[in-house]
Amino acid sequence: MKNNAGFSLVELIVVIAIMAMLIGVIALGYSSIAGTDAKECASDLNTYLAETKTGTLGKDYQELKIYADATTNEKKVDFVIYHYQADPANPGDVLPDMTPEVIRTEAVGKSSVEITCNFSDSNPPIAIDSAGNSVTLAFNRASGAFEHAKIDDIQTTYDCVLITIQKGSRVYTIELIPTTGKHRIQ
Repeated sequence: MKNNAGFSLVELIVVIAIMAMLIGVIALGYSSIAGTDAKECASDLNTYLAETKTGTLGKDYQELKIYADATTNEKKVDFVIYHYQADPANPGDVLPDMTPEVIRTEAVGKSSVEITCNFSDSNPPIAIDSAGNSVTLAFNRASGAFEHAKIDDIQTTYDCVLITIQKGSRVYTIELIPTTGKHRIQ
């Protein structure tokens, strides 16, 4: 008698099903790992916005500048502070020292993370990239509302209303409410 050492149809179907399940698990794990960078970036930006608002309302006027490193395209934020000093002509009043000082720089996203800021009034979105684009956000000391954004260090009349953070198919957004200064990850 001949011994046919082949696979039966049932065995072949079971092997294909097991391989499909393994590929699905690996793909799911990879996509969640790839999206982690974008999620961390969104969380960090949201936290840094809250920290900037608290600092502005508490002591000194602060700004948060979002930009990309020109050589590595790594996304970073600068915490910029304007110190207040006593007005010698009117004791009790304070004047801002208009010289900004970067007090801290933090990395918020790898070069593969894309950050885009969308503005009110149908203004074109600004992509934060190594081309030198930057967006600076600040809060009003009296009301806590967002002030108009600075684009490339130039004051504008635009309000940033949405920050989009993306890596691959993962997209996170931070909604900014200009009139109240509130912000949240969606």
